[in-house]
Amino acid sequence: MKFNVISRKKLNDETLEMVLFTPKEEVIVLGYILESFEGWFNYSTIDSKKQLFRVRIMKDYIDSAEELIAFLKDWSPPAKNFY
Repeated sequence: MKFNVISRKKLNDETLEMVLFTPKEEVIVLGYILESFEGWFNYSTIDSKKQLFRVRIMKDYIDSAEELIAFLKDWSPPAKNFY
């Protein structure tokens, strides 16, 4: 997928917050995938014009979520017209 991690920081409640630059065509797909991991993530659009997407990872899932995000970064959809 096409996205870049712009920043990452640990918050006071021990969640990990990442800001991603996410092209418009990737936002829906990325959101759909994150939504399927119920309880792992909270996400929202910070600035739609700058295409910034905030992802907060719950403390109990940080390691697994980072693995998933790394996988998604390298993943290419199986078909040209996937989305």
